[in-house]
Amino acid sequence: MPGRGRRAPAGRIRAVERRAERPILAIDLGGTQIRAALVTSDRTVHCRRAVPTADEEGVETVLNRIIEVAAAVRDEAAADGLPAPIGVGISSPGPLNPWRGIVRAAPNLEGWTNIPLGPRVAAGLGLPPGSYQACPV
Repeated sequence: MPGRGRRAPAGRIRAVERRAERPILAIDLGGTQIRAALVTSDRTVHCRRAVPTADEEGVETVLNRIIEVAAAVRDEAAADGLPAPIGVGISSPGPLNPWRGIVRAAPNLEGWTNIPLGPRVAAGLGLPPGSYQACPV
């Protein structure tokens, strides 16, 4: 049929990533809650925490709250003898630029336009630049 492209043959999905050798801090930024946990390479979730987002308090306050809850998870995990995280994975309302960690416009968070979420959180946690991955929810 005209206008309908050929369908590629089905194939096997190859592994495109290898398992992380160290854990990551997983953060979920939502309209009502910020959740954080340490996830080890075997995909076990440790040290879960949640705090209210309270976006009406402003972007800076929410960014600081994200860093505080993630730092608490990191510190609790260290006290439990778990390895230090290699980076941060952040889910956020979008649209966003996942490679640069920038929230372009979060529809459910007041004032969240062009916010450098990934870089700010990584820096606040003392992790190297680019040690984050952001994804839309």
